[in-house]
Amino acid sequence: MPLIQIQDLTYEYDDFKLGPLNLELDKDQWISIIGRNGSGKSTLARLIDGLIEAQSGTITVNGLEVNEQNVWQIRSQIGVVFQNPDNQFVGANVEDDVAFGLENRQISHEEMVKRVNESLEAVGMAEFAKHEPSKLSGGQKQRVAIAGILAIRPQIIILDEATSMLDPEGRRDLIQLIRHLKDRFHFTVIAITHDIDETVFSDQVIVLDQGKIRMQGCPVEVYHNRDQLMDLGLDLPFVEKLKLKLQENGLAGLTDDETLDEKEMVAKLWQLNSNM
Repeated sequence: MPLIQIQDLTYEYDDFKLGPLNLELDKDQWISIIGRNGSGKSTLARLIDGLIEAQSGTITVNGLEVNEQNVWQIRSQIGVVFQNPDNQFVGANVEDDVAFGLENRQISHEEMVKRVNESLEAVGMAEFAKHEPSKLSGGQKQRVAIAGILAIRPQIIILDEATSMLDPEGRRDLIQLIRHLKDRFHFTVIAITHDIDETVFSDQVIVLDQGKIRMQGCPVEVYHNRDQLMDLGLDLPFVEKLKLKLQENGLAGLTDDETLDEKEMVAKLWQLNSNM
């Protein structure tokens, strides 16, 4: 049974319509939902979390339909990291902020201290436990926001443009951190983004445009539809663009190569160069 099942879902506001959408998302996967601004990415995330209500169709999360009766039980299984972590902070210091979600769930003090310490250690922020969140850098703030979500032990983490306020190095660091945490804690990631480079390590990529699913598949399958991606206002990941440029300059055999990682591609190029 899919972890998340969406059937005939529609949602309208102003002159925008999302859907009808039909979608199944499996457990323990990294699912990237990509599209330019206004394509419906964040609207879909809010529908899954029950922050807004669908006008027709159904969403089922872990066997529970998203409705008024089940919404709080469903939200207890989902953590959301927004693009501006300042909007999520409520504690006077880092450890208080991470503990906030646990206090709302009436977790015992002993268990709360254990989870806060474990979560801060997991994201590399244990030494900042007594710091004020407002004094941290953008990347550090996102790490604290992630720690607060880890502490509640969610089955699903939604990244809603979570890297958009970070510089390129900060984006890479955050994505690598979440990949590591996913492997350790075994949660499902739904990453909402407009940056196609962030989709490289996904299990599944879903391309939205004007509220409709235009493409869906593993990264390699989606990237091979280069012309369609361009028509939708999206670019190719760096490694894919590099392959095309090398092909144009006479280096054959890379266009259909499935390597997506930059370090792996560098190693492959060194190997090709040594064989020439």
